[in-house]
Order: sequence, then C-alpha cells, then structure tokens
Amino acid sequence: VTLVHHCAAVTYSGAPSTMAERVNVGGAYEVLELGRCSRQLGRIVQWSTLFATGAEGGVLREDVLLEPSSTGLLHTRYRAERLMARAMHELPI
Repeated sequence: VTLVHHCAAVTYSGAPSTMAERVNVGGAYEVLELGRCSRQLGRIVQWSTLFATGAEGGVLREDVLLEPSSTGLLHTRYRAERLMARAMHELPI
C-alpha cells in the first residue's frame, strides 16, 4: 500500500452514537494502523470536514482544532481528526 484515501464517515446527525463512534473514530484508528504496517506508504489523505473543528465561523487554521461543545456526531468527527493530527509526526498524513 502506497496511498490511502480515508473518506469513510458517518455524517447523518440522526445516526446512532455507537455507529458514529465505530465508523468515525474507529475507522480513523484502523487507517492509522494500516499506515503503520505498510512498508511503502507514501501518503494518507484524511478527508475531513469543517465541522470537525467545532468552529462556527471566521478564519480557521488547519493545524488548530477546536473541540466542539457537542458530545454527539461532531465530537466523533473531531476525535477522528485529532487522532490523525497526533499521528502526523510518525506517518505521512
């Protein structure tokens, strides 16, 4: 594996929280594990969303994540994004 595009995500706010947790956070974790096991990995591309930042407007920096006040779907998107950000020092994301 040389390139991984990770775009799987639960985006429907009415989805069960267990599903959002499993797909959004668990999926990001699994992609990172795949990357760690891949000997020829060139890049992981994380397809994300503005909503993962918790921001409601203004200028946003990609390297600054603001934790959303919501504990539901948006929080799982934030946590997945945070997993990816923390792995940037060891994987080409």
